[in-house]
Amino acid sequence: MASDKSLFADEHPTKEEWIEVYITHKIKQFTDLYADRIGVRVAIIPKKQEIVITLILANEQEEMSQPAKKIYCDEVEKIVKSVLVDEIDKSISHAAQASRVDSEIGRPSPMTGLNNEPSQLQRGKSFHKKMQADWLDTAEGQILIEKAVTKPTGRKGRIDIFVDDDDSNNLVAFAEVKDSDWDKMTDSAVRRNVRRQIRQVWNYIESQLKTKKDVSPGIIFPKQPKDKERMKLIESMFEEDGIPVVWQDETIEERKARS
Repeated sequence: MASDKSLFADEHPTKEEWIEVYITHKIKQFTDLYADRIGVRVAIIPKKQEIVITLILANEQEEMSQPAKKIYCDEVEKIVKSVLVDEIDKSISHAAQASRVDSEIGRPSPMTGLNNEPSQLQRGKSFHKKMQADWLDTAEGQILIEKAVTKPTGRKGRIDIFVDDDDSNNLVAFAEVKDSDWDKMTDSAVRRNVRRQIRQVWNYIESQLKTKKDVSPGIIFPKQPKDKERMKLIESMFEEDGIPVVWQDETIEERKARS
């Protein structure tokens, strides 16, 4: 009879298979931060010493601008480099010099070095952290950052800013922080992204309702759209689902004045 080890030998993934899965996971962590929905395919070609990453726009997504494509592709190159440097031995790491990003949304040149993060991504992360720090400093109650929750689907999620009111046994509040650039979207993309964000917020609302909590949600954006009609559309869509919108570049007095 074969040993236990030999029985399960074929069940273990190869190093290449493990790298493919891990890189896919890391890329999805990045792409999930953005409004555009991106499909990811990773393939390692050992004979050519290549790692090929294909990024595909999800169904019904609007075509991206060239600057937007570059942001995604530059960040994917950085992620692949980081994985190879941190997790893989030197022989595999050398293969990264020949790896490339082959994408339906952009085809950058072969990786030759670790680029700095794109400025748009840096701004998004900075805004996200600033909002969390401001709430920690000024909000009352117990403030939790990146609170882990279970969505109605059973999948895990993280609420950007969560407030548990010390004066109430039932009331909780939370704010989702988004760096959406509404000025760069078409009208159909605006509506689609608002609906997607509403679904995300309602997943978080329902995660609290099932624990018998009263919920006060909100969503924060860094700046108002230049088109005031577009801003009204965005606000009305969110507010129809009980989600107030905060524009960080608008004061409370300015908001009251146009209400």
